[in-house]
Amino acid sequence: MTTERPPRAALADLLQIERQDNGLYRAAPESFWGGYACGDLLAKMALAAGREANAAATSLHASFVGQAIADEPATICVSSALGAQRTVRMEQRGAPICDAAFRFDPRAGALAYQSPARLDGIVAPEELPSEAETGALEGWAMYAVGPVETRRVSRHGALAANEEPTWTGWLAPRAPIPTDPISTVAALVFLGEYRSHWGVERRLGDAFFSTELTLNDFALWIHAPVRWDDYFFVSTRSDVAAEGRTLSRREIFTRRGALVASAAWQLSASP
Repeated sequence: MTTERPPRAALADLLQIERQDNGLYRAAPESFWGGYACGDLLAKMALAAGREANAAATSLHASFVGQAIADEPATICVSSALGAQRTVRMEQRGAPICDAAFRFDPRAGALAYQSPARLDGIVAPEELPSEAETGALEGWAMYAVGPVETRRVSRHGALAANEEPTWTGWLAPRAPIPTDPISTVAALVFLGEYRSHWGVERRLGDAFFSTELTLNDFALWIHAPVRWDDYFFVSTRSDVAAEGRTLSRREIFTRRGALVASAAWQLSASP
């Protein structure tokens, strides 16, 4: 039975799956105040796919086709390899929740370059209010719990004229994450989708709170499987909405501005 409890404080506790048979795993969606987080589901699927492939995924493309029930067992079925790809399905009570394709591309050639982001002018996370302090000031302190500590950089409130509709902040795990490559990537998958509404909320302002959104699909590309053991700088924005669907994008950087991962997803609003 679903319990209306907050998520646990350690990602290592959330990201638990149990192998049942070849390609078949069992896991329970974590409760987020009685609901669930799509990133939690995707991270569990990434663990299952990685264990079957004995490698860490390099990208994923997922489509959500049903709703999950928190704290109730779900099954994760990983297909046999098709080239560098494995497809994964999560089901609950015999109904599909999510279908995803994970890629496990090997290193190939010497092609490598990156233009680091300039983060030197951004306030360091240690100089910003804690999430609990911000939540107390803005009236949502009860939600400043769970496995991720957030230090927001972008301004709170409605967008000013000519202001970029971007949410920015520093995010760090509240407890250590296992150091193996598969767990590292699962944690990045979780972070890639974590609170994916931020860009839309920034864009809509107060209208966001009367808008019900559903995640339709999600894509993530991992450029450097860096361990998430410090604050990462996260930038999330939503540039377009049409016919009730909105596209958001996210970039995740190290403190030094190295791009770790990029994500994109589409949310739909209820009619």
